[in-house]
Amino acid sequence: MRPRKGEGTFVVHCSSSLYQPYFQDFLRGTIGVRNYGLLALPGGVQSLTLEKYMPKFAWSGWRHIKFLMDLDEPARIILIGHDDCRWYHRGPINRLVGPERTRQESDLRDVAANWKSRFPSASVEAYYAVVQQGRATFDAIR
Repeated sequence: MRPRKGEGTFVVHCSSSLYQPYFQDFLRGTIGVRNYGLLALPGGVQSLTLEKYMPKFAWSGWRHIKFLMDLDEPARIILIGHDDCRWYHRGPINRLVGPERTRQESDLRDVAANWKSRFPSASVEAYYAVVQQGRATFDAIR
């Protein structure tokens, strides 16, 4: 059953097959999100930060999001990045120097701020996941 407008959740995370079970466990088990709209693509939120470098890429991502936001008007937005993201290592857009986690946290913060300005009625949360020895931890990004 579709949540009523203004009550649902929308999630953006990387499409990495390695991390999918951890994302799902976190969303359902840890923070209690049962049903959610999802945009999963390589690098998660990074494509939404590319207005200066690849504007058509960014436009397309935000266009999909606008459609989904207008359709369901979710109240809660969850953005998730993860350690050892191959898109950040080997993807076509390696514009920033520095540690991967620092770059991803910056992208998560930028997208969260952009999201809040575009859709002010939705709350936005961001997390960074790390898997070690088969266990995942999710750190909130502020």
